Amino acid sequence: EEIPAAEANAGATVDVSFTTTEMGEQTGTLTLSTEGVEPITVSLTATPLQPTLNVEPSSLTFSTIEAGLTTQASFTVTGANLASGVQTALTDDNGVFVLSEDDTYLSGDELAEGKSVTVTFAPAAAGTYEGSIELTSNHAEPVIVTLTATATAPVPTITASETALAFSGSTDTDITKTFVVSGRALTEDIAVTLTDPKHVFSVSAQSVEATSEGSEITVTFNSAEEGDFTGSITLSSEGAADVTIGLTAITNGKIGDGTIVERTGYRKGGAEANKILGRPEQP
Repeated sequence: EEIPAAEANAGATVDVSFTTTEMGEQTGTLTLSTEGVEPITVSLTATPLQPTLNVEPSSLTFSTIEAGLTTQASFTVTGANLASGVQTALTDDNGVFVLSEDDTYLSGDELAEGKSVTVTFAPAAAGTYEGSIELTSNHAEPVIVTLTATATAPVPTITASETALAFSGSTDTDITKTFVVSGRALTEDIAVTLTDPKHVFSVSAQSVEATSEGSEITVTFNSAEEGDFTGSITLSSEGAADVTIGLTAITNGKIGDGTIVERTGYRKGGAEANKILGRPEQP
């Protein structure tokens, strides 16, 4: 590169840039020469900033869960002076840890303020498991996050969407309500047992498949007599704790032309007090 004499005589600034793909101290020289003058040599020395990777925490211990369930844990990655992004490599001999596809490569921009990486533990069988995640980037020291998790044998479980169902209405009328029952780790179907002393309730199924998606059961109430009624539904399957759903119902009577009345109590002497709710519409 040449500096015009006029600029040199007036004083010229020479810019020197430094770019390298190598780590460690780099040296060089810059020589200034012109006719009739002793050359001047400028020594150049530069040391690139060391790229660094950090993780917090450096080990993940997952909550103990039953086989067939999942749980997650996270760590944060930060980086400085990185010339490239960060590759993540999961080591997992048992195939129980899952790293999101979005977290297999982390860009340098993401790491300036810290990037959270989430790992999922999804065991299919009981046991203690170990794994690791190695993070690498050009010229930075690799870092490793260790993974430790434990799964216990699954406990047969029945779950119902409701714990109680309440019905009310007039006599000789079907009133229906529904609930959803599901099961996990069950070896047999779920039995649906109705306890109904006055024979006013009915259920749509006596057993349902033990699926995690759940099955809907319809409960119907119908009484020819007015009064208060109770019952229950017991859900059971081998090895699982029974689940009970309470049933309560109250009916209102009808008089003469079909007018619906609600029982409100009893006066002195035993005479029943009725509240008129309305008459059916005439065609």
